[in-house]
Amino acid sequence: GNGEKAQLQEYYFDQNGVKIKSGNTDWAKEIFGTALMQNYNLSLSKGFKDGNVALTLNYMNQDGLCRNTERFNSRLASNFRFVDGKVRVGESISVNHWLEHLNPAGIEELVIAQHPAIPVYDENGGYAGGYVDILGDKPNPIRLTDNEANNRHKSWRIFGNVYLEVEPIKNLVLKSQFGLNYTTGFNSTFVPKWSEADRKVDINELTVRQDNSVQWVWSNTANYSIELGKNNISAVIGTEAKKENGEHLQGYGRGLVIEDLDYRYLDTVTEGKSVSNNASTYAMVSYFGKVNYAFDDKYLISGTVRRDASSRFGKEAEGALKMGGLAWGIFPSVSAGWIVSSEEFMKDIRFLDFLKLDVSYGLSGNDDLQNYATRSYFNSINFMGSANGLILANYKNDKLKWETTGKAKFGVDLSMFNNRWSVRADFFTSTTKDLLIRKQLPETSSLEYSLTNDGKLKNKGFEIATNIRILNLRSWQLDFGAMLGHYKNKIVSLAGGSYTTDFQGARILTAENSPAGVFYGYKTKGVFSTSEEAAAAGLSLRSESGELIPFSAGDMRFEEVVEDHIINEKDLQVIGDPNPDLYGNFNFNLRYKNLTLETLFTYSYGNDAYNGLRANLESGSNIYNQATSMQNRWVANGQKTDIPRAVYKDPMGNSRFSDRWIEDASFLKFKTLSVSYKVPLNLSYLQEITVWG
Repeated sequence: GNGEKAQLQEYYFDQNGVKIKSGNTDWAKEIFGTALMQNYNLSLSKGFKDGNVALTLNYMNQDGLCRNTERFNSRLASNFRFVDGKVRVGESISVNHWLEHLNPAGIEELVIAQHPAIPVYDENGGYAGGYVDILGDKPNPIRLTDNEANNRHKSWRIFGNVYLEVEPIKNLVLKSQFGLNYTTGFNSTFVPKWSEADRKVDINELTVRQDNSVQWVWSNTANYSIELGKNNISAVIGTEAKKENGEHLQGYGRGLVIEDLDYRYLDTVTEGKSVSNNASTYAMVSYFGKVNYAFDDKYLISGTVRRDASSRFGKEAEGALKMGGLAWGIFPSVSAGWIVSSEEFMKDIRFLDFLKLDVSYGLSGNDDLQNYATRSYFNSINFMGSANGLILANYKNDKLKWETTGKAKFGVDLSMFNNRWSVRADFFTSTTKDLLIRKQLPETSSLEYSLTNDGKLKNKGFEIATNIRILNLRSWQLDFGAMLGHYKNKIVSLAGGSYTTDFQGARILTAENSPAGVFYGYKTKGVFSTSEEAAAAGLSLRSESGELIPFSAGDMRFEEVVEDHIINEKDLQVIGDPNPDLYGNFNFNLRYKNLTLETLFTYSYGNDAYNGLRANLESGSNIYNQATSMQNRWVANGQKTDIPRAVYKDPMGNSRFSDRWIEDASFLKFKTLSVSYKVPLNLSYLQEITVWG
């Protein structure tokens, strides 16, 4: 409305001039509700002379804020011993089933962005909305959740392992273990015909997808140990192979004649039928060996070497061992320890129960990249519904390899006062080279990104953990535990010096001599309060036509890096760091007889975060719902505020990525509170029942 204060009109009009009665809708209240979670556990176990068996059943039903998840888990584990314990077999198998009703994508953001003046239903009982005057064209959230209500999302997972362990001679143990993880998921998503005022979709659609994944791991080891006087030696050699196969099948169609739940199958669609199918495979094989040596139970040394080949590596990876047509990475490590508390000169220190110093250095590899990142391949595409073809989806890079991290660590373990106070401290420094980086490509390349090994990252820090038994009485015990961590990283080298990555409205800088993942944007110095203040600053923006447009009263005052009085990409700078200065957790455990109270807190300090939601709700650049803070936006000459004027399409870029949207992300989170009670039972088949919540 007109005037100094906006007034809610009784009626608004859609794009066809149809009059719509306004509402006063609390969309969050309409969509979200109180969530209840039920969790039931049953555990049965039986032990006997040569083995044991355990069965665990779990049922969970969780109401989300606007949708539901139902889950059933089961686990069977057993271990058996034969031939005087020299042959051992065992297994652990779990079967899980999920039934989910999912939220419509983006519903949380939509609830906030939808204008409250739009009612849930119109005067005829249909969904309100459509393109409504100055209120925008966001979809009705209630319609979206109603559409999703009966869609089916089912998943099964079967995973576990079996092992065989044999001791053919004294001190030699041969072990073979096979693990399997099978998952299958079925999703049926139906969108019925719908209308919101004059906005209508007169044809329904159905998407059905099936995803299957099989992962297996087979490891074989030989472990030998021997004691010779004060010398204790153990060694293990082994091999491990693993493989993952995944397949995706999806069908789509429109025009179901009957929308009833019993007819929501692809056989009933009448037009627009399409199908897509793809698969992916990943394999890795490893050989490893480890030797441990201890002298007098005080002086410890250990050495490990591992050789890995991955289907994700390029066959021409630089620095790799070429063997059998594969590129192998070799990763050795060594560690040493000294149990100081076992020395003679420590015996008179009564309060100290245990003190150990250790040092280590090792190399490790990371192959966390797409399965076919080293190969050129094409994707099919349909153009305007009438022409099919292929487009390049990835460039071949046969030199792509793993990241290698060399890490040195010094640690201290100590326990005091009859083991009532323990401390573990680790201090580390590491260097990662051949970083796997997704580089942004020029538009002429036809691809948006390309993976490459580029650069070196250094990281150093510490972690200190402690546990204290504060109270230790017959009926009462109180424990306190805490962990404090700190790290600093820096990119040491990078081909080209730097590059940026745009993500969800934010710009991320990767640059030499800079921490990883810092935010890169514009710094602000408030809002121009008056026309005279803006004119004195003399800042301008160059339009697409080349015209210089001066900033005026109500615009953001951006800080210049290059003092040419033109705000452009030359003025970009680091505006935030997501890496924390400190992080950790602490907990309290209080026990009184059979009653236990447990709490867990986590925290982080000194890290920044980008608030993309606020960037949308305070942009002042569109006709959608905005945050109540926009009531303090600049509206008159001389007004003092930190929120700029609202102008449709934001021609001066006041809402561009800047430190306006960077916030202190430090937090203290009360993560867990649980209470449990053990009910003792004197039954032959049942010893106790634990009730918790």
